[in-house]
Amino acid sequence: MIKCKGCGNEIGNGMSREHVLPQWLHKHVQVAGQSLDHRLTDEAGMRPLRSHGLNSFVVKVVCAACNNTWMSALETKSRPILLPLIEGKKLVEVLSDEEACTLARWAFKTAFMILSVQSNHAVPWHLFERWAQGGAGHPNPALIFALSDPRINEGFYYTTDRDFMRDAPTEIINLRIGICIRSLILIVLLPTDERPREPAAQGTRFKLLWPHNVSSLQVQAHPVNSGLGYPEFMKEITGRVYARVSQLLSR
Repeated sequence: MIKCKGCGNEIGNGMSREHVLPQWLHKHVQVAGQSLDHRLTDEAGMRPLRSHGLNSFVVKVVCAACNNTWMSALETKSRPILLPLIEGKKLVEVLSDEEACTLARWAFKTAFMILSVQSNHAVPWHLFERWAQGGAGHPNPALIFALSDPRINEGFYYTTDRDFMRDAPTEIINLRIGICIRSLILIVLLPTDERPREPAAQGTRFKLLWPHNVSSLQVQAHPVNSGLGYPEFMKEITGRVYARVSQLLSR
């Protein structure tokens, strides 16, 4: 018997197929003739893992009841917020607190679905389970950022990294998940401990979706200006945000 990560119930006949990106989103991000390529990057360099279409980007960690109820409701509520953002028709800076919280909840859920298919990081499932079983509301204790950039206009990318803040007095460890969907970049920082995490206000480039009680962080970068390929850019931009957060958290 295995347990659903959403409700904790034991499932006897297998888990439901949960699409990491909802199926309604596929037509908005699918690039003709291209597949989703998974790569592992570590000290040994980068190596390919597998390649497939978006419709096969599924995980089996939740039961059908969770998949078809609260998770489906979250996808439905997120749709009118996500679409104008990924199409560059709306900027994250103008999101209301309610919209920001909904997007943060969606990013939190999606980050865990992405983590469940990678092979080099232990997933802090207790954070997801507690969140889901508590009603899937505020995505504590994560820090979640969003960036709008209308110049980024096709495809879907993700990165996962583990951060060890060796220079910070508290030595907080994070899992860092970067998600790019066309013109929208989401960055989810998941702590592997739960000490207080509240950055100071600084700038307006990145919108801090969660928590609400601080302003955004100023981080400037773009692949056109940096000369990086897009996967490398995603790693660079998430690293810059992480570095800024680590400075604030270490004060």
